[in-house]
Amino acid sequence: MVNNSFVELSSPCFHPAQSKADLVRVRLTRAHIASGQVGPLVDQLMQLSDTLPGVQRWKDKLIIGIEKSATETRDASEIPEVVHYFRQLTRQWPFWAHFVEKECGTMGAVLRLLIGTERMRTSDGHHSVLLTDADAVRAKSKWLFAQMKHLYRCHGLPETEDVEAARAMTRAVNAMFQKT
Repeated sequence: MVNNSFVELSSPCFHPAQSKADLVRVRLTRAHIASGQVGPLVDQLMQLSDTLPGVQRWKDKLIIGIEKSATETRDASEIPEVVHYFRQLTRQWPFWAHFVEKECGTMGAVLRLLIGTERMRTSDGHHSVLLTDADAVRAKSKWLFAQMKHLYRCHGLPETEDVEAARAMTRAVNAMFQKT
């Protein structure tokens, strides 16, 4: 993903059908999070999910950037206001399983924000943020998959798309648990 170009979802020049970028980035700013208002960001995300061309073009191509203060050292999943904002956003726009990239950790970030994490000290003295509740991961993954299936039915996408997406999601979740 290093050489991919991306466009900001919030950019006034972003048009889902015409963009030549490889990826689209959703940026959660401190102002978004402080306001608690998810509506404007939901409106932007709807540009991706409202049309069949948007759904097809941006499958597995969404990345998330979360703006933190310069002194913030916690993972975004450890910051209560970020977690709250993301969960509110997801209640309004639950289609992450279709749109987020699945090979470089974005799906894992979505799950960490939706489920919560635990900070663990590694053997070398560093800290790692981990999902520790496998049942919650399964339940939230199933829920995200069901939301994606709803999106597919709304746009008349074939069931074979479900199977392919389920495999990609499974690989992403498995990769999270294989990292140490």
